[in-house]
Amino acid sequence: MNKTRDELKAAVDSGRPITLVNALPEEYFALSHLANSINIPYENCDQLAAALLPDKKAEIIVYCMNSK
Repeated sequence: MNKTRDELKAAVDSGRPITLVNALPEEYFALSHLANSINIPYENCDQLAAALLPDKKAEIIVYCMNSK
């Protein structure tokens, strides 16, 4: 499900446990990312997701850059 920026902010501000995943390459994550997010570059998702996202019931919000 796609979330707007306002919906993302509301989810983060709600206080419920959320895992934020930045899907951009590591160099972009190093430059800027949302607080408390983790980096799982889309090209490494298969290798990293299972280890970094072990809770199958967790609410996970994945984001990347969009020029719109």
